[in-house]
Amino acid sequence: MQLGQALAGGLFVGAIYALIASGYVLVYRTARTLNFSQGALLLLGGYVTYALTREPFNQPFAAALVEAAVVVAAVGWILYRVIAVPLYNSGVYAVIMATFGADVAIRAGISSNSDWSLHTVAITHDLAGSVRIGGTYVATASIVSVIVVGAILVALGAAVRWTRWGLFMRAAASDVEAAEAQGISVRRNLAIAWVVAGAFAAIAGVLVSTGAGHALSQENYGWALRAFPAVVLGGVDSLSGALVGGLVIGLAESLTALYQPESFGTGFDLIVPYLIMIVVLIIRPEGLLGRREVVRV
Repeated sequence: MQLGQALAGGLFVGAIYALIASGYVLVYRTARTLNFSQGALLLLGGYVTYALTREPFNQPFAAALVEAAVVVAAVGWILYRVIAVPLYNSGVYAVIMATFGADVAIRAGISSNSDWSLHTVAITHDLAGSVRIGGTYVATASIVSVIVVGAILVALGAAVRWTRWGLFMRAAASDVEAAEAQGISVRRNLAIAWVVAGAFAAIAGVLVSTGAGHALSQENYGWALRAFPAVVLGGVDSLSGALVGGLVIGLAESLTALYQPESFGTGFDLIVPYLIMIVVLIIRPEGLLGRREVVRV
């Protein structure tokens, strides 16, 4: 039973990591840069949902989740306008450092609300209870989270494969200059990527806060940091790699927590993602499903 619960927990954690990692990958594939404000957007999504389910809004949980995703997607667009557009030709590192600054600013804004920053709070939802699967009881919230993430990632994969936006994004990911020469608006694709990544972060923040054994607090920020090894493992330019990397990292965490020797102390499972990341960077820097860069000289 312990193994079954560990696998179920690892699948839940892995699904959340995959969703967050997909946000990182979307921005990278479009502009070859990384958005490190994902952690703050994750927190913002959780707290906006919390606020919408309370007075004076009293929104149902599902409606609050969708509305929070829209709000944080709008914040993602603002960050695109404030950061990505002015720094478009300033180099990768300028954008990365600017997103770090945005992350700090957003978290500072969240911390300014004492009701949020000083307490661990619970989002009102209808996902209490558990379901027996085989010989293991799995929290209903975890099952719903995995289903929701699965549906989102399937929809994303279909959009990338069969829509004009997906075609343009793949063209820009292959060769930005050639894509622009063909009339493809790389900046429009980048705007969509930032918006979608913001929505993904918000949804992840809500699902984390409603999962079994979890609540809404500023410590949830760490989920975005622990999802980054999933990006490296799968490949920073691979959406399918984000899914594989998320699941592998999530299961590795969960199984480590179950089987680690007592001499390792507590919390060693939270170190495992970074150990895996280091090994991957040494052996295969482009990740399991990432493309190897070819440099012509």
